[in-house]
Amino acid sequence: MLVIAGASVARAQEQQENSETGKTVSEKPLPGARVLSPTTIRVKEETREKQINRVETAGEKRELKQETREKTKDGVLEKRETAREKLITEKKETREAKELQKREEKDKELAERQKEREAKKIERVKAYFEKITTRLEAAVERLTKLAERLESRAQKLATEKGVDVSKTRELLGVAKTKIADAKTTIGQIRTEVVAMFAGETEPRIAFEKTKELLGTAKESVKAAHRALVEAIASLKASAGLRDDVPKSEKTEDAETVETNE
Repeated sequence: MLVIAGASVARAQEQQENSETGKTVSEKPLPGARVLSPTTIRVKEETREKQINRVETAGEKRELKQETREKTKDGVLEKRETAREKLITEKKETREAKELQKREEKDKELAERQKEREAKKIERVKAYFEKITTRLEAAVERLTKLAERLESRAQKLATEKGVDVSKTRELLGVAKTKIADAKTTIGQIRTEVVAMFAGETEPRIAFEKTKELLGTAKESVKAAHRALVEAIASLKASAGLRDDVPKSEKTEDAETVETNE
């Protein structure tokens, strides 16, 4: 059928060309060929064009489908890449959060250790000042008792034997003044220590001031002790009898010297 149609189309074209050149060709059908009417030829051509169009449409559909598939593939790849980047970011944030938590825990632990060291240091300083002030107070107490006994002895010698004890009394006055100074300074030391650990004053400044007061208190105790030693010597010299001073007083004098040196 297509061969006949093709022959007919060829003959029609030949007739058209002859008509254009002015030639007249007799329309004689080919031997054994089926002659188709123009309507049939037109229908067949339209059918053929439709088939071609369907082929072209199918090709376009395939191209569109391929394009859609590629776009879908690109979209999937893009989503995968986005998910991968999100996962990497989340892992990084999680790692950084853990590192930050570790640093905070370490800093907290260091702060607690530092706080413990500071507390122990404060306790050592407290114990130091308590020990020193307690020793100073004990020394002042012994010197006070020694001065009272020495004053009583001098009064007895002056009354009963008429011994001149003016020099002894003068030295006793010096000793009492120094003893009073030492007591006042020790009280100031305790006040400064309390203020220092209560946070009322800057620790370094308070510590330096307390050390200075300790030095002053020690000097007062030593000065009182020297005055009492000289008072004892003066009383002995005035009495003219070295053994007039009881042995117990000599022993306590020596103990006082050892305590304050």
